[in-house]
Amino acid sequence: MTISVRKLVKVTMKISLVGLVIIIILSGCGGGGSGSATSGTALNSSPAASSGNSNTSTSPTNSNSSISSLSVPARYNWIAGNNVLATGAITTNAPSMATLTNGNLVAIFSQQEITGTHVYTTLGNYISGNWSTPIALQGSSGTIQGINDSTGWNQPTTSTVVAGNSVNGNALAAWTTQISNSLGYQVWISSYNASSQVWSNAVQVGTAVQAGLRATSSAAGGVAIAWVQASTMQSGLQALGIYQVSSSGTVSNTTLELGVSSTTGLKMGLDNADMMFVAWAGSNQNVYLARSGTPSWTTPVTLGMGTPADNADIDLSVVADGSGAVVWSGLDVSVHTAIFDSSGTVQSNQTIVEGTTANTRPTVASLGSGKYIVAFSASSIPGPSSSVLYYTPYSTEFNPSSGWTSPIMIGSGEGGFSTVKSDQFGDALVVLNGYNREGYFLAPGSSSSWTGGIISYNASVPAFAMDASTGHAAVLWANGNSLQSYFFR
Repeated sequence: MTISVRKLVKVTMKISLVGLVIIIILSGCGGGGSGSATSGTALNSSPAASSGNSNTSTSPTNSNSSISSLSVPARYNWIAGNNVLATGAITTNAPSMATLTNGNLVAIFSQQEITGTHVYTTLGNYISGNWSTPIALQGSSGTIQGINDSTGWNQPTTSTVVAGNSVNGNALAAWTTQISNSLGYQVWISSYNASSQVWSNAVQVGTAVQAGLRATSSAAGGVAIAWVQASTMQSGLQALGIYQVSSSGTVSNTTLELGVSSTTGLKMGLDNADMMFVAWAGSNQNVYLARSGTPSWTTPVTLGMGTPADNADIDLSVVADGSGAVVWSGLDVSVHTAIFDSSGTVQSNQTIVEGTTANTRPTVASLGSGKYIVAFSASSIPGPSSSVLYYTPYSTEFNPSSGWTSPIMIGSGEGGFSTVKSDQFGDALVVLNGYNREGYFLAPGSSSSWTGGIISYNASVPAFAMDASTGHAAVLWANGNSLQSYFFR
C-alpha cells in the first residue's frame, strides 16, 4: 500500500541546516586525556536539591537562548533549564542522556581541556531543571574521542553514550579512546550504582572500527551498549559487539554478524524480556532486522531495500512485548515501513509518500495498542540546482485496522533529521533539527491544528530524553565551553 498526497510543499529549507527545531506532537491516541585508575567516584543523586550545583539561575546565561510566543496545552510547557557547569572546558562535545527513576536523568559528555579530553557525567531532574556538578569518569587509557556535529541534516553517532535503568536508577556509560600505533577504538564501560551513588572504574569491553557507539534500554530495566567491530567470521565484513545488562542484572557480551562490509545506518532496541533488536542497512542496500535469542541470534530478516546515508535515515521502535516497527529511506522517493509482531513476523510492509521529489529522515515511536507515529521530511519543490532541495516536516500515524493516515504538515517549520519519543498516554514528542529554531504543538485529538513559537540559539545537535511514565522530557546540547538545556514538563 502506498499513501500518496500529491501537492506542492511550502519552500522552507536548504540542506545546509543549523540549529534545533523542537516539535511536540500530542497524538491523543490514548492508551587527548588519559584517565587514571582510581577508586569509584561518588555522584550526588539528587540534583534537585544538590548544593554542589552552583549554577542556580532559572535560565541559561547564553543570550542566544530564548523561547517565545509558545501556545501549549496546560499540561505541557518548555522551561529553560540550568547550564551544566562544565568547569575548565575549552570545548564541550555532543552529550548523551537517559532517564532514571524519580524524575531524574543522567547525561554523559566529553570536554576538551588544557590537559586533554575527559569524560564527565551529571545528574539532572525533569521537574527542577537542575544539574549536579559534573564529575570525571576514571579508568580508561588513550585519547578520548569526542563528536560535536552542528548540522541539522546528519545525525552524528556520538562516541560517549549512556543507558539508564528506569526501575532501580542504575546506569551504564560508555566511550571510546584511541591509542597511538594501534588499530581501531577501545570501548570502555563504567557503571553507576544508584544505591551507593558511585561510578565504577572503566573497563575495556571491546574494540570498534569506528568511534561512534549506540545505547538503549527497556521499561523493565534492561540496558545495552553496542559498537561496530570487525567480523571474526569473515574477513572484510562487520559485526556488532554488544555489552548488555539484563533487567535481572545478568551481564553478557555478545556479537551479531552484520554480513556487510560497511553499515550506513543502525538502530537497536530492547523489549521487556531482554531480547535485543537490531535494524541496519549496509553497503549492499538491503535493510535487515535481527533479534537475539537462546542461545544465538535469529537469522536476519531482509525487510526491503534502501539507501540510508546515515543513522538519520533509519529508525526502530521496540514495544515491551517484542513487537515493533522499522522505518527507512528507500531506493525510491518513499519512506518505507515494516511493522512486526512479537514473533518477529512482518505484518505490514508499506510506503509513505508526501513529497513528489523526496521523503526522507524518518523517525518512529509506538503509541500503544499496535499504533505508531512517524515524523519525516518531504520535498516537492527542487531547489536552484539538482543538488539542493527544500524540505518540510510531516507526521503520519499507523493503525493496525486502517494503515497509515494521510501525512499532515508540522506547522511551518523546516525539515531535517528528527527523533520521536512517546509516553504511556499515547502522546508523542518530536525533536527536529532545522535551519531555523521553532517549536510546534499539536493538541490531543487534533488532526491539523498546530500552534508554536521560536526557540533560538547557536547550538549543536542535542541529546534528547523522555520519561515515558510522565511525559516529561529534556534536550541538552553543547554550546562552546558549556552545556545548555530545556525541559518539557
